[in-house]
Amino acid sequence: MAGRYHVLLIGIDAYDGGGMLTGCVNDIDAVQRLLVDRVGVPRAQIRRLAAPRTGAAHETDVAEELPLLDTMRAALERLGTNEVGREDRVFIYYSGHGTQCIVSDGGGRRFAREALLPKDKKRGLENRLLFDWDLNTLIARIATRTSAVTVVLDCCNSGGATRDFDVTETKGLDRFWPTPEITLAAGADLSAGSVRGVASALGSLQRCQVIAACRDDERARESAGEEGLSNGELTRALIARLSAVPATELQNLRWGRIWRGVEAAVRDANPRQSPWLSGRFGRRVFGFGPDDDTDPGYAVAEVPTGYRVDAGSLAGVTVDAEIGVYAADPPAFPPLDSGEDLAARKGTIRVVRAERASSEAVATAPFVLPHAPRGRLVRSGRDARLRVALAPNDAALATQLAASPLIEQVGPGQAELTLTRRADGGWALVDDVHGTGQNADEPVLAVIPADRLDTARACRDLPSLLRLWLLDCGDAALAADVAQDPDLPQVQPGAHAPYEISVGDRVCFVVENAAEVALSVALFDCAPSGRVLLLGEKRVPRLAKHAFWFEDTLGAPFTAGLPDERRVGVDRVAAIATTRPEVSLRYLESHQTFAEVLAPPVRAGLRLRDLGGAEEPPPVESWTSALTAVRIVRRD
Repeated sequence: MAGRYHVLLIGIDAYDGGGMLTGCVNDIDAVQRLLVDRVGVPRAQIRRLAAPRTGAAHETDVAEELPLLDTMRAALERLGTNEVGREDRVFIYYSGHGTQCIVSDGGGRRFAREALLPKDKKRGLENRLLFDWDLNTLIARIATRTSAVTVVLDCCNSGGATRDFDVTETKGLDRFWPTPEITLAAGADLSAGSVRGVASALGSLQRCQVIAACRDDERARESAGEEGLSNGELTRALIARLSAVPATELQNLRWGRIWRGVEAAVRDANPRQSPWLSGRFGRRVFGFGPDDDTDPGYAVAEVPTGYRVDAGSLAGVTVDAEIGVYAADPPAFPPLDSGEDLAARKGTIRVVRAERASSEAVATAPFVLPHAPRGRLVRSGRDARLRVALAPNDAALATQLAASPLIEQVGPGQAELTLTRRADGGWALVDDVHGTGQNADEPVLAVIPADRLDTARACRDLPSLLRLWLLDCGDAALAADVAQDPDLPQVQPGAHAPYEISVGDRVCFVVENAAEVALSVALFDCAPSGRVLLLGEKRVPRLAKHAFWFEDTLGAPFTAGLPDERRVGVDRVAAIATTRPEVSLRYLESHQTFAEVLAPPVRAGLRLRDLGGAEEPPPVESWTSALTAVRIVRRD
């Protein structure tokens, strides 16, 4: 091994002042056994902070301390020092209560924040919590020491950070502790705070992989397993998947191989709990060495009626679409329908029923579902094909488009996109904003050279019930407390697009939910280069609005830019929202540019538990979206 491990295990069942749990120390016991017995981590490289219930049996072969607030903070601070080397790996596992509470700065401003609870969560009248902004700062320091940091949070609101509890024996306990409104000391600094909470803040750190038991508005459950031992649902699923991997393969194990199984197991055990993972699927779970550039694909699971796919019409997966099924290898999908692709494809399934975020399918021919299956769209259903027109019509190009399973050629009045011939013989992709690019001041989406017409192969906007707008942040620094609800001017509309800004301008995005229900909102930027980037995710309450900041950090604006030396470009910014809290749209990200499609590059080596009582029916699924365009100009 090139480096050494630094493992911090925190498990809290016995809390001062009430809130007993039953499975948190069991969780870190199970993780500790796996690390020592199967991964080969020396016990001397494990630090254990545990508070078991009186009389409960637990692991004793690693010395432990009480997980008090000061002890937890000191342990995290130590990992941010030169004790950790560049080649080392840091693994932090927290199992216990979390909370979501209102924080007031004493000046009339109130914010909803998340926190982890230490054993001494209350001392007299003082609430002692490890808030999201504190944890984010501590982990960020660790991430400057090593490129390999993993944080697992098996607690409620862990997508922001917490565990709720419920004494209903049949459903287990929620790992959440209600906390009254807290007034911070005068001058408290929230500048490092995250908009959304613990997990999403940490997930924005490029060197930090975060695994959260649920999203920031959910509760993570613990329950008794088949042998009567209580564990968190995330921990049980994670240990089960890791235990199925041969010990000899653990050092090279990537998250992409096990995550879909972990996610499915948690949802099967508690449908109202949605585990969340940040970072790339190609990152190593335990081992040392470089990570892979992995395509996560769609989750595919076998069900009595055939197969379930965790992607639906929002991703272009509609009835009659065909999904290719692949194993964990190769990490990156080969070019569609190439020899390499057909060799790697284990089978194909055809969609028979599609919703917005999921679909049901049947096999086109018998095949064995591989371990850690991933799906990829290989043939679109007709309703999802991109409608393209040619101007002028060209028989050879029309033949080329007809061979694509993703494109339907239509007349100019029906087209979503028009391929327009340029004077140089190339074809430009023209829509309502982009032109042919033959004028320097005219934005161009992409141009297919005359000798690359073989690359001409392949979302629809949803009705907008959200409001989306841009705010001009100017040059002044914006304090985090002000950034919660910024009083900033709106960017002025442009002549050629809803907004027009210049390279270097600083902005933030505001989404308003005018619905009578809470919505899970994902904000995407479709850049001029062709990349589709996830700018942030947030559960926005009914009749409320939310400001999105760069990397989920309050007061940090987005800065406008253009790729290469082009003079003008248009970004399309889309806010997509659903009533379903468990849906993640992260898979819609695409880091491939138009240039890479036209000239394929060489790819390097390749996130609360249910309360007691009658089961509530699932909410009616509804979707909405908002779309705007931002024209960016380079002014000399």
